[in-house]
Amino acid sequence: MSVAGALRDVVDYFRSDGADLDDEAYEEAMEAEEGRRLRRLEGERRGTGGAFDEIYAAEPEPRDRKVRPLHLVTPPQVRFAVQAPCSFDEAQSIADEFRRNSCVSVDLQGCEPRLAKRLIDFCSGLAYALDGSLLFVERDVLLLAPHHVELADGTRGTRSGFYNQL
Repeated sequence: MSVAGALRDVVDYFRSDGADLDDEAYEEAMEAEEGRRLRRLEGERRGTGGAFDEIYAAEPEPRDRKVRPLHLVTPPQVRFAVQAPCSFDEAQSIADEFRRNSCVSVDLQGCEPRLAKRLIDFCSGLAYALDGSLLFVERDVLLLAPHHVELADGTRGTRSGFYNQL
């Protein structure tokens, strides 16, 4: 006999003797108790520990749950590139860095005014086309930021159109 079965027998022994029940209710209680005892004995014969079967018989089988793998959440890295173009041919390297989702600082202080104006127009169109933003840090220093980078002045993905140079 298992420990659980022995404990159940002790509880049954100290249980009410049925004096407060009428004859019919007493008979039903005794039949129910006899049925529980027989199920417990049958479980012990099968070697499954009848008390365990009786206690957990009503619990449903656990469902097969789909387990999702855990992924580490890391903030995106922000890369910065500094470009100081001397000719319009270097505009492609600015665009290549910006297309890689890097922030690009464009220093136009060493450029002649006509080239600086062309590069500002180019950077403005680049920021608009790739849904980024353009910020003038100094008079001749631009900062191109991709769409996922919020700039310090609160702009994020400026969508007001091209920068207009008159």
